[in-house]
Amino acid sequence: AQRKGSFSLSKIKSLSQHEKLHANATNKIRIENVDVILDDKGEEIGICHVPLFLPLSDLVRETGEIRPYTDFDTFQGVGAAFLAMQHLNTGDGRIVKEVQGLNERCNIRFTPEVHDSQLSESNAVSQAIDIISRNPEQEKLPCAFLGAFRSAVSIPLSIITGLKGYPQLSPLSTSAQLDNKNQFPLFGRLIPSDDGTAMPLVKFLQKIDVRNGLAILHTNDAYGNAYALGVQMVATEI
Repeated sequence: AQRKGSFSLSKIKSLSQHEKLHANATNKIRIENVDVILDDKGEEIGICHVPLFLPLSDLVRETGEIRPYTDFDTFQGVGAAFLAMQHLNTGDGRIVKEVQGLNERCNIRFTPEVHDSQLSESNAVSQAIDIISRNPEQEKLPCAFLGAFRSAVSIPLSIITGLKGYPQLSPLSTSAQLDNKNQFPLFGRLIPSDDGTAMPLVKFLQKIDVRNGLAILHTNDAYGNAYALGVQMVATEI
């Protein structure tokens, strides 16, 4: 028996419904990043297909070992993304009231596919290039991308997606480097950048009277380097 308040993917029927509609459509028209088709009532709808890049496993570079990745509740994140698309498709405003009745005001419908980034820059970029290079007669082209988690993965990934005209939204990438709209014009995120967290950190260190000899121990990647630089810049300004 399903527990009260628990979540079941079997309830997310609109995603599979629109997958089937798209697969069976005979007259698809590509407008910008959206595939326009007819629904089961003969009415025109746009299908926005969104690949999700989330770390479901961890590729250990030194050994090539692939281990399960369970930090940050990534599997629950997949379910949350699916549920959000279901609510957008059906106009369900039980969680976000503004979504109520959206399906009657907007004829865009969302479908997802999930890719394991393995926390790897090269793996994510390779998969993105394969997706963008698809034959639209055989597979669905993307409308936008969701992900990645690590800034070190989102940075090269968003260069590729931006060059090809696809928006990309990240739930966790915080590197201030991604604030550069000239280099990442179509990147967005659902979390403040590291520049927004560096200031309170330095203020706290001042409050506990840490003023001299501060060292920053960080990972040697896009996220760690950008965060350390942000802290250093704020520390020299205040």
